[in-house]
This record gives sequence, structure tokens and C-alpha cells, in this order.
Amino acid sequence: MFERNNPTIAIHCLSYDTEKKPFSILYLSPERMRKITFLLLDSPDGQNKHFVWVKNLSRLMAAEYTHKERHHVCLSCLQVFASKRVLDKHTPNCMIHSPQQRMYPKAKLSFVSHHTEFPFDFYLIGDFECFLKPGDDTNAGETQQSIVSAHVPSRFCLYRVSPHEEFYTPAFTYSGVTSWRNFSIACSKKRTRSVTFCLASCP
Repeated sequence: MFERNNPTIAIHCLSYDTEKKPFSILYLSPERMRKITFLLLDSPDGQNKHFVWVKNLSRLMAAEYTHKERHHVCLSCLQVFASKRVLDKHTPNCMIHSPQQRMYPKAKLSFVSHHTEFPFDFYLIGDFECFLKPGDDTNAGETQQSIVSAHVPSRFCLYRVSPHEEFYTPAFTYSGVTSWRNFSIACSKKRTRSVTFCLASCP
């Protein structure tokens, strides 16, 4: 009745669950101009229920995070974003689905079999940055698939890690259209000196 009489207002209802995840989505209206969030509170026996108005959803969700800066919350999945710009890009793709939220297991995985590790004298750590280039749909009818975007390498950072101090070198960075080719060249240079050291150390 309320939604029919107020076509510009979306209702967003949450509940508090101490066993699974503190907040769960009970109901979400279709995307509208204005949004109102309510939190359902109930007694331990479940006999008494009451809706309260959530004036600031960011503050309500802040209790679940260590960073106390302002949060931008998606009403459909309760995902938190650092900026409104990212939230605005996320919302249209999320609102086409039913409300959902992520749940993580309480148990934490950890690696304890350190006695099985094999130490390395050298290893390379590389990190790439790419641009998203819009895809070409000229062949979409033939393959029945369309390429949304392509990752075009634009820059990289390469760092050699070693327990030998004489082989410490600054991280190598490069930016340009030939990032992938220069990455291969940089790897070869760092690998050549490392292999020479390993061969010299062999009895």
C-alpha cells in the first residue's frame, strides 16, 4: 500500500542476526528516486517486533569495519565502497539481481607446514597495470559472443627477491605501450645474473 501511494520512494528493510551475519536484507523495493532504510528489531522470544528508521546507513555498517571513514553502502548486497563514484557504477549491475550478500566461514585457513617449504635463492615479483579497451563486436554474430573489453598492459613493476645482500637491486618500473616486451627483457636480465650466481655456487 505504501509503495503504491508513494511511487518515488523505495523501501529498504534490514534485520539483525547475531548467529550468521549481523545484518540481512528482508526487503528492497525496485530502484526509485528516494530510499528509506528500516531496521527490524525483535524480542528474544520473537513475539514483539518493531521497525526503526535508519538515519545513516554508513554509521550503522561502520561497526563491522575497522576503518571509520564514511562508507557508501549498496542497498542490494550491503557491499561497502570507499567512494560514491564506485558505488554509482556498481548499483545498476547489482540492482538487476535479487538482494544478496556475501557470507564468509568463521574458520580461518592458515599454512602450518613450513617444514615442507623449499627455499629459493632468487625469485621475481612482478605487477602489471592495464587499461580496459572497449571490445570489437564486429565478429559477435559469428561466435555468438561479444568482447566487452580487453586488458591492454600499460606499465609494470619488477622486483628481485634474494637473501643475498650483494644482489639487492631497486624495483624496476616501466610505463609505455611496449610494456609486455620490456617486461620480458627485464626478466631476462635479472634472470641471467641469478643463474650465473647459482652455477658458480654449485660444487
